[in-house]
Amino acid sequence: MPKDPKQRSKRRKTAGKVDPTEGLSPLNRNAAGIDIGSADHYVAVPTDRDAEPVQSFGSFTAGR
Repeated sequence: MPKDPKQRSKRRKTAGKVDPTEGLSPLNRNAAGIDIGSADHYVAVPTDRDAEPVQSFGSFTAGR
């Protein structure tokens, strides 16, 4: 009896995963990552720099 197609496709997806950063060297170890969104801003620093390496801050627009 043929195997369930869902199981077969799931195996293919996990078997082919590759780390996209593999082989890349850091450009600046002191840089932070910042994701600016309409409702929140997220900032990430290296894990050895802070007890909470990823923090979020609410954003707002000043009224006129």
